[in-house]
Amino acid sequence: MPIRSLTILVADDEPSVADSLTVLLRARGHRIEAAADGLQAHARIMENPGKFDLLIADNTMPGLTGSELIRKLKAEGFTGKIMVLSGHLTEKLESAYRRLGVDEIISKPFDLSTVRVAIDRIAAAIGEAPAE
Repeated sequence: MPIRSLTILVADDEPSVADSLTVLLRARGHRIEAAADGLQAHARIMENPGKFDLLIADNTMPGLTGSELIRKLKAEGFTGKIMVLSGHLTEKLESAYRRLGVDEIISKPFDLSTVRVAIDRIAAAIGEAPAE
């Protein structure tokens, strides 16, 4: 089981990806919500900015792309961890996401165990953070 249970928002316009992640992460004890595009993800987070420990965002989504969503959220003070999934990962794109402060970047198609390990790493990092 994970080091700690996280509240995670999965933002992906591919239902099969969102469903797979939801099943995997709920089985590991995490609380999951899903958004079908970048605009919906932004609205969900802004409803309660401190609710989500982690945003898992697809790079290519309607409304707002992953990078647009992350840039907007960071400008508005989102402090949660961020993981990006991309089917078209280039060195330039990965570098841009790193500059935005993204915690994990995973190429599509991905193995669910790769996502599980990355989320466990994030959960451990959150668990080590000093209490405010």
